[in-house]
Amino acid sequence: MNWDRATYPEKIDGTEVMIEGLGLYKVQLETFGVSEEKINLFIAQKDKTIKKNAIQEQFKAALKEATADLEAELEILGDMFKEFKKIIKFKMPQETWKACGIQDKK
Repeated sequence: MNWDRATYPEKIDGTEVMIEGLGLYKVQLETFGVSEEKINLFIAQKDKTIKKNAIQEQFKAALKEATADLEAELEILGDMFKEFKKIIKFKMPQETWKACGIQDKK
């Protein structure tokens, strides 16, 4: 697996496979400086990463919901704006339009 090109699920899957391999060959790997403590830190980092991803997914869902709410509110605001603009244009003299934010010529 190329870490830099892997997706999040591929990275987690690859990490879990590596953890299994580290457990199988822990005795041999100790001679190369791979201690049980380092393996445990690796496992803890994976677990921390999974928790952070879950938090991020919650934020994404909340952002999606907030965006939908904002768009609905903007729709209501736009309808009200259009209604007031129409009233002002039909009922008020043209010289008053600019003060109400209306740049139309007619």
